[in-house]
Amino acid sequence: MTETLYSWSFDWKRQRWNLWYIIIISIAVWLIIWWFINKIYWLSFVIMILAWLMYFIENNSPDKINVVINELWIQVWTTFYDFWDISSFTIIYDKSTPYMLRLNLTKKGLKHLDLYITPDNASQIKNILLNFTQENWKQDLSFIEKMTRLLKL
Repeated sequence: MTETLYSWSFDWKRQRWNLWYIIIISIAVWLIIWWFINKIYWLSFVIMILAWLMYFIENNSPDKINVVINELWIQVWTTFYDFWDISSFTIIYDKSTPYMLRLNLTKKGLKHLDLYITPDNASQIKNILLNFTQENWKQDLSFIEKMTRLLKL
């Protein structure tokens, strides 16, 4: 049995304001009506499928994610990531406050795994991970990620 070096949890549900839902639903309904008027039925179907998918993903994701770091792997919820599958890590800051741990994975499909952290546990997590993988200082949020975070998408 391996020893747990560190563990924490964070809320996964995104807190969106009511106006966000009103704007998104209004745009979707307007697009569906517009495409029906112009007889572009397949685009209306695509919007309905995307809305259903978004609803399904939003309501079936856990409220809280548990993360456990031990000597062999990092466990995120029910998935295990071995340290040889992690090429490096980055602690991403928001106005000099650490808020996200980004694990850069060697897998082909999923390149990054973002885990929310607090300023209290950032230094402890960094010190533990430096024993198993290297830190990537150059990585930062892309423009799209910054806009997604700003708009709470």
